[in-house]
Amino acid sequence: MDIFRQQDLQHLLENEALPSLALYMPTVRAGPDTRQNPVRFKNLLQTAEERLTAATSREVAAQVLAPAQPMQADMNFWQQQAAGLALFASPAELLTYRLPLHFPERVVVGTRYHIKPLIPYWDQNGYFYLLVLSMHSVHFTSAPASPSQKSPWRTCPPTLMKRWPLMIPKRA
Repeated sequence: MDIFRQQDLQHLLENEALPSLALYMPTVRAGPDTRQNPVRFKNLLQTAEERLTAATSREVAAQVLAPAQPMQADMNFWQQQAAGLALFASPAELLTYRLPLHFPERVVVGTRYHIKPLIPYWDQNGYFYLLVLSMHSVHFTSAPASPSQKSPWRTCPPTLMKRWPLMIPKRA
C-alpha cells in the first residue's frame, strides 16, 4: 500500500496539464487471482486510449499512456497490491497509488484529475456528511464509498427554525 498524503491530494487538485486521466480499479491482493490485475489494467488502458483519442488526438493519447504501458508486465507490482489502484496521468506525469479502498472500474478524461473516489480515504469510517440547506428543505447527505443517499430529518432542529422560520418547512 502506498501512503497518500495531504500534499499528494493538493498536487492532484492543482494539476492543470491537459488532458488529465484518472483511472481507478479494484485489485486482488493475494493468490492466483492476482493474475487478473494486469489483464484488467490492460483493458482499462485501452478504454483510456479510446477516450483520450476522442478528446485529443492519437499522438497525445500515446504520450499520456506511454509511461503506464510497462506496468502491465511488472508482476512484482501486481503481486503487491492493496484493495484498489488509482492512477493519474497527464502529458507531464504519471502517479499511481495502491490504496485500501475498493474502487469500481472507472476511467475519466477531463481538464482536471477526477478525485471524488478518493474522498472516503480521508474519513476514518468511510463516510462523510454534508448538510444541505435549500429554500424548501433541510437534509443530510451521507456519502460512503457507494453512491450518496439523501437522508431527510424527521424534524428540523429548533435553532434552525428560530433563525429561518419562513425558509424551512416544518415537519411532523
